[in-house]
Amino acid sequence: PQRPAPPPGSHGTEIVGYVLGRMDTDIKKNGKQSRMVRRGHITSLAVLPSFRRQGLAQGLMDQVHQQMRTQYDADDSSLHVRVSNTGAKKLYTETLDYDIVNVIDGYYQDGEDAYLMRANLKAPAGTSGDGSVPGSSPAAPTGTAPATPPGVVEGGVPARASLRGGADMRRR
Repeated sequence: PQRPAPPPGSHGTEIVGYVLGRMDTDIKKNGKQSRMVRRGHITSLAVLPSFRRQGLAQGLMDQVHQQMRTQYDADDSSLHVRVSNTGAKKLYTETLDYDIVNVIDGYYQDGEDAYLMRANLKAPAGTSGDGSVPGSSPAAPTGTAPATPPGVVEGGVPARASLRGGADMRRR
């Protein structure tokens, strides 16, 4: 479909997609030792329907992952996605090396379940951190949770460092 002319004063630019991420900080305990772990979380990713399937979402995610690694030394990144969103699930698992780590019952306001997905940002490209090919490891069974969720230290106390950032794609 033909797109309408940009509004006066817009200089011919239009946001056609964006990604919004945040950084969380955890304390990871291993016996008597503990270390700070930085984790990214994708809060929102969107691309206008007429601009989908052109690699924009992957480009946006690559940018935010790069920022998480270089600016914040993040160990991993997580996100939630609707169980019914097969296109997003395919992008995350097959292209961006995310693994499903949990299913959260009734996560969305309409009652739909969500996958909690996580990607190791320190893993070599094309692996899931343990050297396996992405998507080859089985997902955690429904109802199980990671030992310590992102942003929570042992005992359930929040430990957040509200570092926020994002990227957008503009059409000229």
